[in-house]
Amino acid sequence: CYADKSCGTGCTSCDKTTGTCSACSSGYYLSGGSCSAEKSCGTGCASCNKQTGVCSACTSGYYLSGGSCSAEKSCGSNCSNCNKTTGSCTSCNSGYYLSGGSCYQEKSCGSNCSSCNKKTGSCTSCNSGYYLSGGSCYAEKSCGLGCSSCNKKTGVCSACSSGYTLSSGSCKRDLKPVTPVGGCSGNLQDCGSTGCCPRANSCSYYAEQAKWGRAYCLKSIYDVDRNVVDRPVVDRF
Repeated sequence: CYADKSCGTGCTSCDKTTGTCSACSSGYYLSGGSCSAEKSCGTGCASCNKQTGVCSACTSGYYLSGGSCSAEKSCGSNCSNCNKTTGSCTSCNSGYYLSGGSCYQEKSCGSNCSSCNKKTGSCTSCNSGYYLSGGSCYAEKSCGLGCSSCNKKTGVCSACSSGYTLSSGSCKRDLKPVTPVGGCSGNLQDCGSTGCCPRANSCSYYAEQAKWGRAYCLKSIYDVDRNVVDRPVVDRF
């Protein structure tokens, strides 16, 4: 007669002749006729292989990587969504912009700026009445009197309204000579647009002299709209 073989640790049923186990108690698994203690699932692991301890599913707040569970990274400040593995931000809260996986506060647009780069604050478009230069907005210059078109940055006129003439970037009112109101005095002759001229020579003579800038006659001038009448200009007689 031979003594019965004892069942090994964790074995609930075995062959008494050989000691080969056929059933294991809770917390043990059967392998090759013997029972081995099950591996415990690691921290954050919801389900694992009891023989190897390799995790297959994680609890909330943990992510699976290489058969084990690691705590998820928290999203940074003002980050609305991020990669739970790296903590790198993928989207930001309102008023913040994403750069290199982090969120930064947007820059405010400057005065009179209608649109700007939220990272730099540099303006890209301006409110009406302002022009863009170097990322900032400046008040446009007003066109001068009689100017129909001008450079809004400098105010230099490029075109004039009717009754004005362009000269060195500004508009001058057109002037026309006329005979003084009330006619010419007795010692002067009426030479029309040339003015009231001495009787010593003919009107054609004085008209020719006027072409050369020699003024011998009395005349008044007015603008084309007849809004302004200048005082008479009296030259030598």
